[in-house]
Amino acid sequence: MPPRLDVPPRLDEFLSGAPPPARAARFLRVDDFVQREPRDNEPPTQPTVAWLAHDAEALYVVFVCHDDDPSAIRARLVPRERVEGDDWVHIVLDTFADRQRAYVLATNPRGIQWDAVWTEGEGMDSSFDALYQSDARVTADGWVAWFRIPFASLRFPVAPTQRWGLLFGRGNVRLNEETFWPRFSTRIAGRLTQGGVLAGLDGVSGGGGTQVIPTAVTRVREVADPAAPGEMRPREATVSPGLDAKIVPREDLVIDATLNPDFSQVESDQPQVVLNERFEVFFPERRPFFLENLDVFQTPLNLVFTRRIGDPRAGVRLTGRNGPWAAGALVIDDEAPGRRVDDTDRDAGRAALFGVGRATRAIGRGQVGALVTRRSFGAAMNQVAGGDFRAVVGRAWTLRGQAAASQTTGAGRDDTGGALDLRANRAGRHFTWDARYLDVSPDFRADVGFVPRTDIRALEQRADYLFRPRSRRVVSFGPSLYFRPIWNHGGHVINRERALGFRADFVGQTSLESWWNADEETLTARDAAELLAPRRFGRSQVMLSARTSAIAWLRLRADVYAGERVHLTPAMGRSPATAAWRNTTTTVTVQPLPPLRLDLTHVFTGLREPSGARIFATHIARGQANWQFTRELSVRAIVQSTVVEADAIRTRIVARRTVNTDLLVTYRLNPWTAVFAGYNDNFDDQLTGTLRRDARQAFVKLTYLLRF
Repeated sequence: MPPRLDVPPRLDEFLSGAPPPARAARFLRVDDFVQREPRDNEPPTQPTVAWLAHDAEALYVVFVCHDDDPSAIRARLVPRERVEGDDWVHIVLDTFADRQRAYVLATNPRGIQWDAVWTEGEGMDSSFDALYQSDARVTADGWVAWFRIPFASLRFPVAPTQRWGLLFGRGNVRLNEETFWPRFSTRIAGRLTQGGVLAGLDGVSGGGGTQVIPTAVTRVREVADPAAPGEMRPREATVSPGLDAKIVPREDLVIDATLNPDFSQVESDQPQVVLNERFEVFFPERRPFFLENLDVFQTPLNLVFTRRIGDPRAGVRLTGRNGPWAAGALVIDDEAPGRRVDDTDRDAGRAALFGVGRATRAIGRGQVGALVTRRSFGAAMNQVAGGDFRAVVGRAWTLRGQAAASQTTGAGRDDTGGALDLRANRAGRHFTWDARYLDVSPDFRADVGFVPRTDIRALEQRADYLFRPRSRRVVSFGPSLYFRPIWNHGGHVINRERALGFRADFVGQTSLESWWNADEETLTARDAAELLAPRRFGRSQVMLSARTSAIAWLRLRADVYAGERVHLTPAMGRSPATAAWRNTTTTVTVQPLPPLRLDLTHVFTGLREPSGARIFATHIARGQANWQFTRELSVRAIVQSTVVEADAIRTRIVARRTVNTDLLVTYRLNPWTAVFAGYNDNFDDQLTGTLRRDARQAFVKLTYLLRF
């Protein structure tokens, strides 16, 4: 039970390793941390002590992290949530004590925050943002971190006495060491099921209330005139207000609303090659309104993919919990579909309407749930309904599953379909096993979700074994096996994949990984009109991957794939054929000065015919620089160049060059109070053959958090 304070603790009270003797009795001391990595259930090599207390408004936690080499502590001044590669401490708060979902609040040794929501069976969702205070400082004996977590920032049951699940963690990057209180073992399935208990928070309240975030965006924009290559249309200047609101009628219920949201400050997607792909490529959501509480709608099948919403105008989301029950609902419109159709179309100017509903009930260490989604646009409608479950069996096994049905109407069609997803996972210190059975009927559609492939029955299995030697340099190593056959609903094998891998992990966040893959794939006229009959293609590939952050100011990653792929975009008169394929992705992150971070990425993908003749090659080069003046103030610049070289005799892919530049100045007091000033410029040569400006814009965006 953490004691109640009259005077809040300060960071400098703990710089000597403990609070002043007169104050020590006012804190609950936790010091029996144990290792999870690299030595499960052994004492830490670098001790940690956590001190807890609270007052009427907030929970206080102070970590004293001893380190025998303070000069080697990984501690960078970076933007909020960009702390990967740094040492860390975090607090896991399961405020409903149902072992299903918990807040994760973290900081690095410079006080830079990182927060997330952990959902059992789904993992960590780092899109979540919370309003809390943190500070940290490196000392002569290690480092100290201080947290103030307002109860108003948390959701918890309405009760006179609170009883929460609790887990503390610390990471020491250079040693690959992770320690936790209480023991959090790799041998046991689940994270929250292994947590401790935080009891004795009497008479605390989140306070309910309302949070309003008004937004104002001033934008000046120019776009190219397609009728006059090289010319720009008249400049447009706009002022666009917006509003986000969060209403908390009680601690366990939240209503979020948005009106005319703007996402100018959102960083562009990481580079991916989307050419010669048989199925849709996944790009993660990055927009704040959709990211918050997104974990509520996560299920084994990805039936809620908010990037389907292109240009929202207004929306509302409700999330709440009561005892073992949790529920969420989202309703939002999208003006983008009405702009894509011809002006003479009856749906021109209309908005699509999206709706999502979700409910779950915790049962023991598992849960059952239901999900419904609906998208309507004009006369077209798609709706999906399904049920799902998660169960923990024994100490090591987790079972998950979902069944869903869809109905699609409009344009003279009325189709129904179904999907089934069953998964089993065995946790272990050495041996782990994952299995999945996926069945998606030909007419199943999820217009609100991401289900890129239908008419399949797939059985996927992967087994890994790790040797964990008692070595000062080698953390673990071992082989992996992977097998996945896929049938269509006609009973024909359309894909069979077999793979053998090997991985080795070393201290300093260094790893080497290799895979050999053999695959057989059947294509039909549905995949390529040139195929008059189904045709099977055999191919093999190898993959080599290396990454390291052994040097504090340098992180390297390189992935190389080589082998064969099917050329899916042949020129007119040619048929798909097996081609030599190579793909490389290289990423370098450098921090030559404490406030400066450079991220450099190069992606190459190319296909060649067996004769050696090039079909196409794509080069994507991206450079990102961030100068962090203070925790609040930063400047970010991004330059990305994409070059597509293609042989028109051999492929339908069109040669193209684009260059995108992005400059953003950010002053952010918290996730919702900020000033953004940005400029971006796009150049393209697809229409003219000469690299010319396609569009550019400058904007200033202001957001401010008001709490009542």
